[in-house]
Amino acid sequence: YAQKEAANQVVKQINSALVPAELELDRAIEASEPLQKENPTSEQVEQSKLAISVAYDKLQAALVPLEQKMRMSQGLLLTELQKCEVRARTAEKKLGELKNMHKLIQERDASSTMLNDVQEKMTLVDDSIKSLEEVLA
Repeated sequence: YAQKEAANQVVKQINSALVPAELELDRAIEASEPLQKENPTSEQVEQSKLAISVAYDKLQAALVPLEQKMRMSQGLLLTELQKCEVRARTAEKKLGELKNMHKLIQERDASSTMLNDVQEKMTLVDDSIKSLEEVLA
């Protein structure tokens, strides 16, 4: 009984860090939903990025003590902590997916900017060629 009670106390302590991390992850997912649109605003991207950063920090704050406790645990406590670890790793995976989505958005924006730059330069080249043709004609 004493071992079970001690395990419950440790799990409660871990959950007190893990639950807020999971809530922040939910907020980050919610903040990232508008990014699924074709052209999200820069404000939406920044809000999502901030929410992801907060969720990442909270998750890391939960993972460090969890991993430390798991290294020092065995038996019932280890079994209970492994359940917490599954939750933490699931949250970590979702957070990774959000980060990948942000990376894709940044790459798309960079590509769009480069495409616009190339179009402007091509227009300048075309204008220069036309001017040269007029001079030579």
